[in-house]
Amino acid sequence: MAATKANGNARPPEKIQRLVIDKNGDIVVRIAADGGFETGLFLVCSRTLRRASTMWDRVIPTLALTTSGRMFYQLNEDGLHWPIFQMLMHICHGHFDKVPPVLAVERLWLLVRAAEKLEMTAVLRPWASSWLSGIRMRGMRSHSLEAASQTAGISWALGDLALFTSATDRLIIEVDEDEDGDLIDPKDSTLLENSLKFPNDLHGKRSPSLLVAYSGWVD
Repeated sequence: MAATKANGNARPPEKIQRLVIDKNGDIVVRIAADGGFETGLFLVCSRTLRRASTMWDRVIPTLALTTSGRMFYQLNEDGLHWPIFQMLMHICHGHFDKVPPVLAVERLWLLVRAAEKLEMTAVLRPWASSWLSGIRMRGMRSHSLEAASQTAGISWALGDLALFTSATDRLIIEVDEDEDGDLIDPKDSTLLENSLKFPNDLHGKRSPSLLVAYSGWVD
C-alpha cells in the first residue's frame, strides 16, 4: 500500500493537559501553551474561584453557559504555565496534600507572580512561612543575584519584611542599573527578573527598610 504523503502545511495536533481539580466543577479554564508547556484545560468550581479572587468575582458573573452546561474562560496571561495554575487551583480548592511544603525560588516567584496577576495572593499566605523558611535557611548570600531579586518580590507580596530587607540590602550593594533604572547583573549586564527600581538617593546605600524604594515589581 502506498504511503500517504504528509502535508507539509498541516499544523500538528495541539497537545492538551486536561486536569480535573473539582469533579463537580462548573467552569472550564483554558491556559494557553507557553514557554514549552502544553495547553491546559482545568475543570474547577466557580464559587471557589470567586471566594479566592476579586478578579474571578468580577469575571465569572459575566460568563454564559456553553452547550456542555458549564462556563468557559480563556485565561490570557503572559508567562502563566499550566503547572503553576494547577498549584494555585489545588491551594484555593483546599487540596493541601498536593501543595509542596518547599519550593525553589524560581518556582515560588512564578507562583507569586501569577497569584498577583490573578488577584489571588491571599490564598498563598497560609503557606508563606513554610516556603520562605526554605529560602531563609540557605542564607541570602548563597543565592544568585537573580534569585535575590525574585526573593525581594516574593517576600514583599507575602509580607515578610525581614526577608525583603535582606534581599534588597544585597541588591543595593551588588547590582547596577541600566538607563531605565532597572536592575542588572554587573557581571554580564543581564536584566534581573523583577524590575525593582531604586531612587537615586538610596542606590548604593544600605537601609534597614527599603519599602519606599520598592515599586511595581509585577507588570
